[in-house]
Amino acid sequence: MPKSKKKKNQDFQKVKLKVGKKLPKGDNVTNLSFKTRQIQLTQRIKDDGGQDTVTKKKLVIQDLLRQCDHHSSSARVNAISGLKELWLTNYADLMVPTNVHGYGEILKKLSTLLIDNEAIVRHSVINLFKLILTKLSSKTSGDKNSNRLEGRLYSHIHAYLCCAMNHVHEDIKLDALILFDTLLDSFPHLMVQQLETC
Repeated sequence: MPKSKKKKNQDFQKVKLKVGKKLPKGDNVTNLSFKTRQIQLTQRIKDDGGQDTVTKKKLVIQDLLRQCDHHSSSARVNAISGLKELWLTNYADLMVPTNVHGYGEILKKLSTLLIDNEAIVRHSVINLFKLILTKLSSKTSGDKNSNRLEGRLYSHIHAYLCCAMNHVHEDIKLDALILFDTLLDSFPHLMVQQLETC
């Protein structure tokens, strides 16, 4: 026997709406409206964290050191010129021993570029090396505690200098000799100590 239509309608009742009437809102509707307010700061908040030295292109030392590893030689030259700009404008902050991104990090990165294939990169590296080494040697010549270049920093520079002096390409060897001559002029006692330990 077929089921009656009345029983079927008891399970589900379709709400019949009249045209033009809106649906009633359910109990679980999420309210997505929000309000905004304007705030005014009376003082400017400055969070420098030692990063206040920037170039004309608004680059900090970390960005420039990262760009020294770029695949494009023009980007590497631009990074070295940015480091030179920072050194010339604010070398006193870069020579502070507590500065994490000071002259030591710059010299380590520059020493890795001594064996670069592009001559323009090597020449700009050597020019910046000369600037930094002359400033370091003038700061340490007056006092006996001249350990600004000793230790791991000097061994790092010396290792890359030896690699450049023993390189296959002749022009890299000649550029390494220019830096060797600069190191001899700036820090002769370190060069003598290195020869005595060999």
